[in-house]
Amino acid sequence: MNVEALTAVAPPDTILPMEAQVRLHGRDELIEHVVTTVDPPRAPGASVLLEGDAGVGKTALIEVVAARVGRRRRLLVGHCVGEVAGTLSYLPFVEAFGRLDAAEPDTVDGLVEAYPSLAAFLPRRAVAEGDEGDWSRIVEAVHGGLELLAERQPTLLVVEDIHWADESTRELLTLLFTRGFAGPVSVLASYRSDDLHRRHPLRSSLAVWSRLRVARVEVPPLAEEAMRALVQEADDRLDEDTVADIVGRSGGNAFFAEEMVAAVGTGTSDDLGRLLLRRLDALGEDAQDVVRRAAVVGRRVGHHLLLASTGIDAAHLDRLLREIVDHHILEPTRDGGYIFRHALLAEAVYDDLLPGEIVRHHCACADALRRQPELGTHADLARHAIAAHDTDLAIDSSEAAGRAAGRMGGPAEALRHFENALSLMADDDERVHRLTMEAAAAAIASGRVAVALSRLRAGLRRRDATPRERAELLARLAGALHFSDESTDRVAIVDEALALLPPSEDGEDDLRVDLLTRRIEALWHVGRAEEVLVHAEEIGRRGPPRRAATPAHRDRRHHRQGAFP
Repeated sequence: MNVEALTAVAPPDTILPMEAQVRLHGRDELIEHVVTTVDPPRAPGASVLLEGDAGVGKTALIEVVAARVGRRRRLLVGHCVGEVAGTLSYLPFVEAFGRLDAAEPDTVDGLVEAYPSLAAFLPRRAVAEGDEGDWSRIVEAVHGGLELLAERQPTLLVVEDIHWADESTRELLTLLFTRGFAGPVSVLASYRSDDLHRRHPLRSSLAVWSRLRVARVEVPPLAEEAMRALVQEADDRLDEDTVADIVGRSGGNAFFAEEMVAAVGTGTSDDLGRLLLRRLDALGEDAQDVVRRAAVVGRRVGHHLLLASTGIDAAHLDRLLREIVDHHILEPTRDGGYIFRHALLAEAVYDDLLPGEIVRHHCACADALRRQPELGTHADLARHAIAAHDTDLAIDSSEAAGRAAGRMGGPAEALRHFENALSLMADDDERVHRLTMEAAAAAIASGRVAVALSRLRAGLRRRDATPRERAELLARLAGALHFSDESTDRVAIVDEALALLPPSEDGEDDLRVDLLTRRIEALWHVGRAEEVLVHAEEIGRRGPPRRAATPAHRDRRHHRQGAFP
């Protein structure tokens, strides 16, 4: 059969191995850019290298591009496979021409007649002994075969996952990019950028291809809005908190988000963890230990904290970090530290630690932060101290972290720190009352009135609370009830508190004035206006308290503004 037989082509979608109907979120501009590059209306086409992290959506994007381009161009699709990388030569080209042969045998017969070396790529054609393929002939056959196909119809060659490509495939791609095509032939290749450590064999090929001006297009993480749409489309039964959690933890990675959606309620999240932990297998033991210690610090890791907590010689740590960075487990940040390539990777490494390792590494971090407070925050120290089971340090640092959060206008975070400290304290600890009051104030300021009421009532159940402490708790309880729907008798609560205070000998203290003020509020709330006037006159005769603002006034202000002392 002669080359003219190539005119008898089948519809292009008969060799499309992908779903034509794929819906992507947040990729419209990127898809349009790739489509117009590989299938321009008035030009032969160009080659594109699509790069991005594993799971970010490269394959899905290729499917959409192929569906768009496949209306006009013939598609040849091949894949590189990790398990056979380096063992099967030209694997993606064997797949691509094999698919074409299965769909259009007459067309392939014409290609082989023109370029006999193509028979090496076709399973149905046995190659006789002594007919081993010559590299130059193979290259010429592939290049010439693509040109022949393009004479009848514009052609797009798709090669996926070239980070796993065998050396022959990389060299063949280099020649195709170097020679280019006279006809309308385009090449779209994809690879995982996060797999390319410093010595990865694809790096040298990419350097050559860059000099050839092959277009490189990055597939970035999805934006939050697109991720939310993706998660909700994957499972519209998820509640808002679950959706927000998946969107936040997946870091814009579509694959991770889909895996997390699939794992909801099934307890199969460990499968993803094991998948992520494969990254560590390529590291030496010392480097793996550094990664584990870094995971204890968190997704973002300060260099000096890592140095102080590991106790490793600085030069040796630099060498280990170089190995880790080359394998794209950690990445340098502009502030001189490091960040895990993905939050889920940090979580997987941490979850894989043994209990003894967790305690030991957290203890090392806590010791480093205690020696050098400038390396972190009170909250950092509290987290490590809690995990290290250092109770005294955990209480002190949690209390300090709560106050620091309060100064920053973060009552919810402050409440969490105060609650942590309280959960670690013995009932007879002298700090319990003070922290109970601060936790209640933080709860009210953050709108968690029920939490404040619960905490205050727990404080009132303490047997060793002094009369004045009970009066303070009751005063705060009356203030919290002001923001609650409970029908509790606030007047009775205030009267109980007032009865606990001894007569003042040195002027009126602010707690008594505070309670009288709260009693006025409670009386007004139940419509006892005449008593309100009596108490107001009494407060006026007593004069201002020693503090300018009473707790009652602060409660109202804090609830409105989200701040507290």
